[in-house]
Amino acid sequence: MLCMSKYAQTRLIWLIPLILMSAAAVLFLVIPIAANIITAPPREYRAIEVGMREEQVKQLLGEPWMDSSEASAHRDFRDLGYEYPLREVSHKVLVYIEGDNALYVYISLEGLVEYVYLGKS
Repeated sequence: MLCMSKYAQTRLIWLIPLILMSAAAVLFLVIPIAANIITAPPREYRAIEVGMREEQVKQLLGEPWMDSSEASAHRDFRDLGYEYPLREVSHKVLVYIEGDNALYVYISLEGLVEYVYLGKS
């Protein structure tokens, strides 16, 4: 049996709540901050601007996960499970998905970006 003085036992009793509070701080502060960093939109998504050419978007982001025509766009968007814009599609929409983020890039008949929308899952 382990023999400890009353003083050592008292210090040990106060150490347990300190350890528990430290663990709670990690759970409630550090993990949500890390999760937010992980689910934040990629920097490239924020670089897409109205007026860019479709080729510039593809050069920056690569090939889209989905290239949707005006006829099927909203039906396709609902099936993805992400927030999606209700804006009318004039020509087509390039959809990029990464983690919890879905980027919708509306392309005009002239091949220019006319609208950008970032949705979450």
